[in-house]
Amino acid sequence: MAEDEMTLNERRKYLKKMWPRYAQADKKERNTLLTEMEAVTGMHCKTASCSQRVVRPHVGLLQPLPTILHLSGKQYLQEVGRTRRRWDVARTPFERLRQAGALLIEQEERLDVLYMQTNPRQLRTEIYR
Repeated sequence: MAEDEMTLNERRKYLKKMWPRYAQADKKERNTLLTEMEAVTGMHCKTASCSQRVVRPHVGLLQPLPTILHLSGKQYLQEVGRTRRRWDVARTPFERLRQAGALLIEQEERLDVLYMQTNPRQLRTEIYR
């Protein structure tokens, strides 16, 4: 590793400081900022732009994802001439993993503790500050 390369923590600090400027910039300014971030951090501009997006840790744990709804059945209604679809109950990815039994006991216990300690309102406040 070269001496002038940034460590991961230095990159995170730099990108965190750049976020307010990036969020308020128009498209042309964002391109300029991404070029600057690429030069300073050594990251590709796509990686730098993705790192500026808001991370939502509560989504997989507390919030059901609409793309994960599963089709539980279909029924053709002749009188109407269309198919009626029935979807399963909306559940979070965490709940689906637990129900499927795909987690080890240690993993499930660790996620249970995280679930109990997570305050969705406080998380949202921290994210959108």
